[in-house]
Amino acid sequence: MFFIVGFWKILELLGCNSLQIFRAKLWWANLKLRLLPRWYYKEARDYIDWHYGKLRDAHAVLQRMRQLSHVHGAEVYIYNLHPNLHTRAASRNARLGEIYPDRDRQDDLRILHAKFRHILKELTLETDFAPRNAATWEYWKYCRGDSDSGSGRDRLWDERQPACATKGGCCGRYCGCCEQALYQYTTRYSGNQALGLTSRMVLRKMYGHCTAECACCVITHGVYEPDPYLPAPTFIARGRRDD
Repeated sequence: MFFIVGFWKILELLGCNSLQIFRAKLWWANLKLRLLPRWYYKEARDYIDWHYGKLRDAHAVLQRMRQLSHVHGAEVYIYNLHPNLHTRAASRNARLGEIYPDRDRQDDLRILHAKFRHILKELTLETDFAPRNAATWEYWKYCRGDSDSGSGRDRLWDERQPACATKGGCCGRYCGCCEQALYQYTTRYSGNQALGLTSRMVLRKMYGHCTAECACCVITHGVYEPDPYLPAPTFIARGRRDD
């Protein structure tokens, strides 16, 4: 360790700037990630599994919110839980109003919004305590770095495309659902004086892949099994009624 610290000091004395030293540290970290045994980074890998799971939960929440934000959006879910609603349109609409009145839809949206804000808070707080090592840096590079396609989506999204398509998700169709941002917000980037980056406001977008809450997949496959992590919507909590 003393040798490594001394090596960075030597680079500084040789006239290397902060950006060059930072890139050298990244190179060294990635080399360790590939050469050291897997157990060496167990803490980081546990964090990565937790973080990725939280992202997937956030995507599921946003997909259900996007569908319920439409007045009749819940029909996609309800028709797969109440098959007999596919009879006469008039009786079907009346039955739908009984199962899921608009006030319940609004309540479910508020609950989902609170759930999403809680997930964002968890991700923000846990990032401050994440292991600072090569495995975490490599993961963050994929989570936060733009893909080579220039689409604005991160590398992790690009890498998960084949898996989404294989599982029957939208990446295997031409609908383009996964290519649409699930959420966007403005935040302040603090900058990095050492790297010459100044503070500024930036627009961030959250992209994801299909979960059990993807309405397009529910329509395509005709199956809806609500995500067990999400709060049960009112029409689920009341039980399935097919009469």
